[in-house]
This record gives sequence, C-alpha cells and structure tokens, in this order.
Amino acid sequence: MKEGWKDFPNIIEGTSCDEVPFIELPGGTIVNFGTDGGEKEIIVKSNITWNVLISSKSTEWVTGSPDSGSGDGSFTLKAEKNDCNPVRNAIVTVSGGGITKTINVSQDACVGIENFLVGKLQIYPNPTIGELRIESGELKIGNVEIFDVYGRNVGANTQFRPENPGNEILLNISHLSVGFYFVKINTEVGQVIKKVLKE
Repeated sequence: MKEGWKDFPNIIEGTSCDEVPFIELPGGTIVNFGTDGGEKEIIVKSNITWNVLISSKSTEWVTGSPDSGSGDGSFTLKAEKNDCNPVRNAIVTVSGGGITKTINVSQDACVGIENFLVGKLQIYPNPTIGELRIESGELKIGNVEIFDVYGRNVGANTQFRPENPGNEILLNISHLSVGFYFVKINTEVGQVIKKVLKE
C-alpha cells in the first residue's frame, strides 16, 4: 500500500476500494461433539486474513488447527473423549479486519456411566462434622480429591483409611472449615463428584 493511503484507516491493506472485507461461516455457528470426541472441519469464506481463538473453562478439551488463514479456507476442531465430565462448552472466534464471528462448541456428558456410578457410590454421613465414609460396592476406588467451592484442591492434608481396600474408604476432613465441598471419586470405570457439607 502506498504511503498516502495510510491516512485512511477504514481501507484494509490487501483489498481494493470496491471490495468490502467479510468473514462468513457457511456451516453455521453451533458445533456439538458426542462423548467420544472427534474432528469437525469448519469452512471459512473470506477475503481477508483471519485468526482462530478458542476459549474454554475446561482445560484444552478442544483444539483448532491451523489457528489462522487467509481468504477462503478451513480449520479443524478436535475434541478429546469426554470421560464422564459434565457437558463441556467452548467459544471459538474467527476474526480479522475488525470482524468477529463466533462459534458455540459443546460436548455431551457421559450420562450413562455417571448415572451408573451415582447409584453404586455412597458417601455418608452428609452433613458431617469430620469423617466421611465412601462405599463403592464391587467397584475399585482409585483416588479421592476434595475441592472447595472455588475449585481449589483442599484434600492435601486429608487422611485416608482403607476399611476394605479399594472398596471402602474413611476420610477425615475435620481440619477443613465449615462449608460445602465437592468430593471427586475416581474409580476403575470413571469418576463422580458428590457435594458434601462440613458442619
């Protein structure tokens, strides 16, 4: 672009005067993945350079490649398998030249296994003043994590006492402050999160 044209900020470099910059997503702005994850190609129609940005509360369960393009093109969204987490959501933005298009991405929860685990696992007494008992029937418990309402892992000082190794655990949470906590129980077939009240 010649130096004199720099005084016109609405003219985007690489476009002619009669060419209006645009970005279109002909495939729509909603993408859903099943629990198994997979890949989906996103078509981009454009006459400018564009960038892809993914934002998610969960950690990197969905990725995009490549993360930029120019003119008509595409990028691929790839979702990991959802191992019994709740429904996951992400926002993908395709932007360039002052234009932003948004894609809402979601992934189904592994409801079947989660419901199965909720029925098999028992945690009591709830509320408790200091000790929790977890029973899992024939399921083997791998490990247990405790989170506060802010998502911080507060189980570092928790004492685990196996009653029946792998199937029954006693947790001493007497050192925790009064309030609600989330107990994440990992088993051989998946995980489940239970809400408990420490009195």
